Amino acid sequence: MSTKSTGTEWDRYDLSQRGFFYDDDSRPPKDPLPPHVEALRDSMLDFACEDFDLDSKGEDEANIINEINKSAMKFEEGKFSENVWESLFQKYFFEPLVQDASASGGDSRKISRSKYYYDAIVFDSKAAWVTFDKSGNALGNSMADPFRNKKRPQVDGAFYFPIYHLTEKSPIPEATGHTGMEWHKASTPSLVESFSWSKLKKLHEHGLRPSPFHAFKKKQPLENDMKCYPWLVVEHKHKKNTFEKLREEAYCQAVNASGCAVRLNQITAKFAVELPKEAHIPPIPAVTTVGPEVKVWITYFAKDFMAYYYADEDYSEQSFQRCEQGYVRIVSGIQDDNYTDYSR
Repeated sequence: MSTKSTGTEWDRYDLSQRGFFYDDDSRPPKDPLPPHVEALRDSMLDFACEDFDLDSKGEDEANIINEINKSAMKFEEGKFSENVWESLFQKYFFEPLVQDASASGGDSRKISRSKYYYDAIVFDSKAAWVTFDKSGNALGNSMADPFRNKKRPQVDGAFYFPIYHLTEKSPIPEATGHTGMEWHKASTPSLVESFSWSKLKKLHEHGLRPSPFHAFKKKQPLENDMKCYPWLVVEHKHKKNTFEKLREEAYCQAVNASGCAVRLNQITAKFAVELPKEAHIPPIPAVTTVGPEVKVWITYFAKDFMAYYYADEDYSEQSFQRCEQGYVRIVSGIQDDNYTDYSR
């Protein structure tokens, strides 16, 4: 059940009026998903290479899994705050993802180079997506449609692609590693020219919006702003007596943010060849955690689709209606409602 809207609180009704929809039914969708969304969903649900047998895992990995379960049980029973849950997920799930994609001293030269130029990612938390401020008109005339997000996203966590600025004096990003693998000093910036600060800055002047931050306002780039095209957003909530309200708030914040991330892709796709079912606009995954409950979603832009509408803010009547266009988020099929299953 959704909560009634009061002022600036998050609610599903207001988001649907703005063109942002989410379906929290974990069952397979009744209607076929667009092929590009289904392809992403299939890749996310491909566990063929994973071993879920806890007894067969190495001792270190088994200890980590047991520690996650133990911590989650403690936080759930003790009604710990949101910050505690956020730290748990970052430590065991999101920070290892960044470390795995980052070049390190133990990598071979080939792997180190590949990670720096092709696989690098950036994680940040609590960063305000100022491009989507209601005031300031940072989007400019980059989009002609009337969709506007409820608030500027300030997500609990998000993954981005790095923006490169490989100058001799202040290369961004720097590469860690032993001597001979400092790729930021290499003479091959052309490999990442499409993601270079100078190139994106010029395109920004012509309507491109690759970054949700003010990455191109200064004469020289600031490293904290050197990230673009968020490709995974995360929202956390703790679990207490107002569980249903917190769950809806997390879901609304996530669809607001992931919809904005899709919007950046949509702006870029204006210059691409249009494909059927809006396949030229890449979808965005999102993760919500409410206490130990975890859901993984996919948000995409769609036209001519069916979605749930509410007749009023009291949620007294719900109908399934056809929508001309909007941002849709569905459950990918990955969810975990119990901390005892974290080993999965």
